[in-house]
Amino acid sequence: MNSLAHSLLLGNGRRCLHGCARLTLGQPSHATHPNLIASNEVTPRITVQEYRSRRDKLADVISSYDTSKRHVVVVPSHDRSYMAAGVPFIYRQHSNMRYLSGFLENESVLVMEIDNTGHHSTLFVKEHSAHENIWEGQRSGTNGALQLTGVDRTENIKKLETSLIHSAVNEDTLLWYNQTTPVSPSLHSKYLEPLVRRVQPSNIRNADSYIESLRLVKSEAERDLMRKCGDLTSEMFIESMKFSVEHPDEHALFAKFDYECRINGASNLAYLPVIAGGKNALAIHYIRNDQAIASDSMVLVDCGCDLHGYVSDVTRTWPVSGRFTAAQREMYEAVEEIYNTCIQFCKAGEYSLDDIYSIMMALTAKQLIRLGVASGSMSDKQLSQVNHSVSILVLGVVFTSSVFSEVVFSQIL
Repeated sequence: MNSLAHSLLLGNGRRCLHGCARLTLGQPSHATHPNLIASNEVTPRITVQEYRSRRDKLADVISSYDTSKRHVVVVPSHDRSYMAAGVPFIYRQHSNMRYLSGFLENESVLVMEIDNTGHHSTLFVKEHSAHENIWEGQRSGTNGALQLTGVDRTENIKKLETSLIHSAVNEDTLLWYNQTTPVSPSLHSKYLEPLVRRVQPSNIRNADSYIESLRLVKSEAERDLMRKCGDLTSEMFIESMKFSVEHPDEHALFAKFDYECRINGASNLAYLPVIAGGKNALAIHYIRNDQAIASDSMVLVDCGCDLHGYVSDVTRTWPVSGRFTAAQREMYEAVEEIYNTCIQFCKAGEYSLDDIYSIMMALTAKQLIRLGVASGSMSDKQLSQVNHSVSILVLGVVFTSSVFSEVVFSQIL
């Protein structure tokens, strides 16, 4: 147990999570998932120190914007969304909030106060409620959130407006908050809009682009999670491909992908997948996923998983019978050749994504002409229009033209 764990006690006498398993939080922790989260981690693989380092880096970037002023950065959580009255969707924390704190509960706001002497972080959270404990389960509350995340201070969310008015309504202070498109309309209307009205418009900035720039550079722990997410997604596709031979049905495949995702450790699918058999793949974002698939057809699947906040996005097309027809194989091998060629150009510092995209477009045009799908007499504009199609229909079979589907794009959404 570290010194912080020894010294901090909850009001009811229960010690912090690194020392005792009796503390109940609103998210997984070392106390509840010691096989998944180490004693110095807030979320799997991401330590208290790494979250603190992220806040340090943001403070440096923001303070350098104007060294003559104080800065107050406000980062809210997402609102909970509902599919019907009282029936919530799966909650996913806003990526910027998660990146800077690791706190996964809604109705929370991270506030960073920055000046030329350093910075101080306060996490405003919703306190325990007997009613919510019965209906939805325990929240972390101020004590739990403090000990879990390692921020400097925690406060009840009800104190947010008063606290910010005291710290941010000042001629010498810049308020960094996205008031144009608030990530939490409920927190905005309840606590933050009244604050914004008190601050001169010239003293309001948006920190989102600065936070997102920091997120582009991944730590070793993040890269490890991204690799695991990619491996899990690969296995998810392989098992589902085998499954499709006996179950050529979009709905059944949807269920199989969801099962493989969750049973192997991911929290849920990264997004509503596209599982499109035959001509259904011609719809760019077909998400009905409710049709039977003809035994001689291909199925296009665009799917990914969410592993501890890092997500994958992969598209694959295969014959549900398990075997290609001659025409299917010809097209598949053409796309595979384009893909393998493009991968050779994926070298840091040598080619941009735009460069590789242009190469892909040229190779695709060449293959379409070779296969007789496009004419060699087409203008560059006409070829470009063909290439930009997400799907093509050739010899009665649908194929994806997303040749970069092997790349797993991982991020905190």
